[in-house]
Amino acid sequence: MLFEWKDSLNVLVGVVDHQHQLLFELGSRVHKAMRHGETDLAPLLDNLISYARLHFEHEEQLMAVYHYPHLEAHRHLHGSLVARIVAFRDRFARGDAGVTLDIMLFLHEWLGHHLGKADIDFASFLHERSAA
Repeated sequence: MLFEWKDSLNVLVGVVDHQHQLLFELGSRVHKAMRHGETDLAPLLDNLISYARLHFEHEEQLMAVYHYPHLEAHRHLHGSLVARIVAFRDRFARGDAGVTLDIMLFLHEWLGHHLGKADIDFASFLHERSAA
């Protein structure tokens, strides 16, 4: 399955892990809708955009509270991720048929790399801070 949650993606910060699992679920819904030929992905993409913004805001607040040294870079990355989803939604609304593959590749990269690398780095920082 393309968007299957793996325990290796847990950052061991309960609320963040829960939010990440919901992002995977939203990505899975988009994937299933495309696979079944649904023609109106806008509501699903809008949900993904809204939830991603909420999640990113929460992560950035945590980063600020704990003085994460890479907050600004992470904030910039979050902004670019949301902008890309918005651009995909807009392309889809204009009837760009090629956007569906682009969306799937992007979601796979985002959910796999960003969660698997950038958020794990932040979680390691949090765990080191709490152990000190």
